[in-house]
Amino acid sequence: MRHSLRGWLWFAIAVLVGGAGLVIAQQAETPPAAEPAPPAVEAAPPAAEAAPPNDSDIPSIEANRKNSVEANEDSLGRGKTLYTDRCLMCHGKSGNGKGTLALQLGYKVPDFSRAKALGNRTDGELYYLITRGHEAMPGEQDFISDKEKWDLVNYLRTFTPKG
Repeated sequence: MRHSLRGWLWFAIAVLVGGAGLVIAQQAETPPAAEPAPPAVEAAPPAAEAAPPNDSDIPSIEANRKNSVEANEDSLGRGKTLYTDRCLMCHGKSGNGKGTLALQLGYKVPDFSRAKALGNRTDGELYYLITRGHEAMPGEQDFISDKEKWDLVNYLRTFTPKG
């Protein structure tokens, strides 16, 4: 009887171990259940952007704002770098309004080399237009500092012939 009990015990252990092995093998072959998809969320409508100002929309306090950065060699150098990085693609290398992007998109960009384009503008107006944007040109209010905007104003003045 001792032999038969020991035999049954070994048989039971073998069955348990074999059964556990089968369960583990099945779990390894069964791909995990896909997680349910999150509920669909409707995209919020895009926030309305403020329209760029027209010439008549420039407040007089802005038009009369005084340039706080001297138009020296340092300022002009910084302005040129900013112009090259942020403006040249539309306004062109010489400020003639014939940048590659403007030409490709069909934008009419002012020719800064003509006295009429900038001559009647105050520094404050240019600063305001750089900040807020104008027609198709996006504003720089969130991208460059006030000092950099004045550097750009100073550099833009180099395109217009003195006269």
